[in-house]
Amino acid sequence: MIHSIGDSWCCREGDTGIDRGWQEFALSPQCRHGVSGTTAEEWNADKNGMLSTALKSIQDGDVVIVSLLGNDLRRGVADGNLDSGEVFVAVQSLMGVVDKIKNVGAKVVLLIYSDPFRGKDSASKAGVALMRTVLKGVAFVQLCETLDTDKILTAPEHFNGVDIHPTEAGHRAIAECVKSREW
Repeated sequence: MIHSIGDSWCCREGDTGIDRGWQEFALSPQCRHGVSGTTAEEWNADKNGMLSTALKSIQDGDVVIVSLLGNDLRRGVADGNLDSGEVFVAVQSLMGVVDKIKNVGAKVVLLIYSDPFRGKDSASKAGVALMRTVLKGVAFVQLCETLDTDKILTAPEHFNGVDIHPTEAGHRAIAECVKSREW
């Protein structure tokens, strides 16, 4: 089975504001664990039991698509200064989540974010570039595959130019990729 774990990039639709997204379009209910607004640090600390609850439904041989890091870095930069300590904590937390998933025998695929403003907003462009670099580094170190949404979210209707999340159409495109296991 395929599962989702992570933040709003699993579920929040930028055009509708609904928390549904690719996880609902592609996965059965017991496999959807994405929670809008969550961080790698919260998942790693098992805040409100969210990681332990998800892990109970994940079995040896399952695939888990993890969408995390965005909120950690967004919160870190909220004061205008993302420092190396904040990045370190975020990376360590993400690696902890990956380790815990792998410990139950599941394969981890890290979702790599796309720039929702397609290079038109310099801050977003820089932030997404940092996230993409860090996520690819974690994938390399942890021997994870990646689901690069830059290769999927290519049509104009995949982002609305206002929200940081894919639109319903964008989530449907991700869901098709997930269902076909073409990452």
